[in-house]
Amino acid sequence: MKTKLSLFIVLLSLPFLTLAQQPWQWAKRGGSASTQQNGTAFREEVVDMATDPNGNVYMVSNIGGDNLSVDGTTLDFHFPGDNFGNVRRDATGGLLMSYDCEGNFRWSKLVSGSLDGRILGVETDTLGHVYITAGVFPATKDVFGTEYRARFDTDTIIPYSANERKYKQRAYLVKYDTLGTMKNLRTYQQDSIHIMETSWTTNLFDFMVDPNGDQHLYIQARNYTAQGTDYFPVAEGDTLSPGDYILRYDAQDNYLGNIKLDMELENDFGGGFAPKINHDPVRKSYYMSGYNTTPRGSYEDSLWIGGQLVNSHLFVAKFDSLGNSTWLKQGNAGISPISNRFDEKPQIDSQGNIYLAGIFDNSPTYPSVIFNGYTGHGLNYSTFPVLLKMDSYGNLITGTHAVADNSVSLKQSIALNGNIIEFANSHAGITWGGFSFPLDPNSGYDAYLARFDARTGAIISMDSIASNRGFAEYPTAIATDRRGNTYIGGEFQGRMFAGGDTLTNVHYGVGTDYFLVKAGADNCGCALPEAAYAHTGTGGTVDFAYTGTMDYDTLEWGFDDGTVQTTTTNTINHTFTEAREHWVCVTAYNACGHDTWCSLIDPFGLATDVLEKGSFSLYPNPVGGALNIDAQEPMDYVLYDLGGKRLMEGRLQQGNNTLDTSALQSGFYMLRLKNGAGAVATVKVVRE
Repeated sequence: MKTKLSLFIVLLSLPFLTLAQQPWQWAKRGGSASTQQNGTAFREEVVDMATDPNGNVYMVSNIGGDNLSVDGTTLDFHFPGDNFGNVRRDATGGLLMSYDCEGNFRWSKLVSGSLDGRILGVETDTLGHVYITAGVFPATKDVFGTEYRARFDTDTIIPYSANERKYKQRAYLVKYDTLGTMKNLRTYQQDSIHIMETSWTTNLFDFMVDPNGDQHLYIQARNYTAQGTDYFPVAEGDTLSPGDYILRYDAQDNYLGNIKLDMELENDFGGGFAPKINHDPVRKSYYMSGYNTTPRGSYEDSLWIGGQLVNSHLFVAKFDSLGNSTWLKQGNAGISPISNRFDEKPQIDSQGNIYLAGIFDNSPTYPSVIFNGYTGHGLNYSTFPVLLKMDSYGNLITGTHAVADNSVSLKQSIALNGNIIEFANSHAGITWGGFSFPLDPNSGYDAYLARFDARTGAIISMDSIASNRGFAEYPTAIATDRRGNTYIGGEFQGRMFAGGDTLTNVHYGVGTDYFLVKAGADNCGCALPEAAYAHTGTGGTVDFAYTGTMDYDTLEWGFDDGTVQTTTTNTINHTFTEAREHWVCVTAYNACGHDTWCSLIDPFGLATDVLEKGSFSLYPNPVGGALNIDAQEPMDYVLYDLGGKRLMEGRLQQGNNTLDTSALQSGFYMLRLKNGAGAVATVKVVRE
């Protein structure tokens, strides 16, 4: 079964084209003419981004609805109202939209509540799904009887109910296919939840989706008392004790239970604690980082992880699959409370290495920042970006930082792109390694993209997006695709110029609109390699032979025992020590991009023969319902998802056989066939 993303491959040697200066391909904008209740214009920014295996990009932004336009098209916003019959043109909504690799608009979804609505993040899997988490205010009715409803575009409208325990949920997880068709809308909050409980007993912080479609929601639960009534947190029918939890779901959206994290946040009177978390699907571990707001003078609040007090604003923690604390790394105590932070979700490669983007701040009134043995420069009155790499045990591997001529944006974005780390931020004069953009007084802040070697941490290039003087542009999200392209999203005040496109903020200098820019190459139509392999061997030692297309430069072999080997030839061998089935993947790289093919093998009961061509056939593929398999002899079959989970298995009889795939989600699957002599074949099945 060929997958587009592998759980086990470390993309460390991809020979992507080196970007020249100003590598911008195209740029898009969106935003509204909305103002807040105090009359100031909205700040509309990209909140999160993702790409799918076909190179389409998805972004979410929280926007206003007054004259909302996206790339020249006006979108219909369902304005909510207040309780006095007035339309609230200052209301917010959440926008999910998609472009293809060439910058063509594909589709959009607008989420709005009766008072406000927000989209918190977007994720994709390799099965053809797009996920968002959203918070919407439930439907209300004003004194004149007019209902203002919560809407998920035109797909679902949440109706009003006078019952205080009906239709009052606020937290939602929505699944679409890559064409924008809603597949599922659900909430972990109970059907009978009271409106007083929706925001106070459970708070949705973050979420993650594994390549195989497993989903992880990070929530905080707490007890709440209002008007003499006690409310207790309930998620998916489970009453929770106060604390932080991961709610787990499989690719079919079945609830798998919750994990309580070994941490405790006491009081948080300072407010603003919103950590980011990511999941390593290979090692079944969670990594958390963030801006710890608790060390704030006289506030009697505190954060504890694994029984250890977190007394620094900088921290990174690892939890195992049961929520137990594995390790905690934090900065020195007493550092500046303003600008020392890790605001971006930790990035993890398949070796378990962790990449952190952060901001350090040096001030003469506070100690110099030291985090996990890394110290930035000692210049006072300086805020500067930092990029760190740690291993899965929390040991520092590499670190690098810039020298900024002026303050930098506190929000930075990071993504892995093969053997490249992509880092986006804004500057008003910056030097990083041998690259520099000098300070230009009164020019404002410009967005830039810096690229680093993931193995050494050395900077490779740094490019800035052109804009008019005196205004600011801030990158706030980033994503990459299989062809080595990078997509940067953010907010801007004036005008931006990228790839021949000019973007203009509707308010021009007041508030911000969001932007989306592609950096990379004009390579959307170039041919990616098609990876595949065959294998033979006995006694745990297996010989692998690459059988995919030969238009590759290098091959990377990934084994689920953590071994990664890079070759430029077609053959390799590997010795397994555990007597079980193992996932083995090969990734083929060329100048266009990469492709991965994975298979499940048993190195100790290994079949040495491959089913001959003509011994079976299957159709249609892609399949919409019934999959027909014509077998020349009886065979055993197993259908797997991309995470290795057995979905269907049984015995095929000689002749025509039919498998019902109607219950499967759209996406890629592996069908493994084995005859009585032990010969095996693995084929890709695509469910439409």
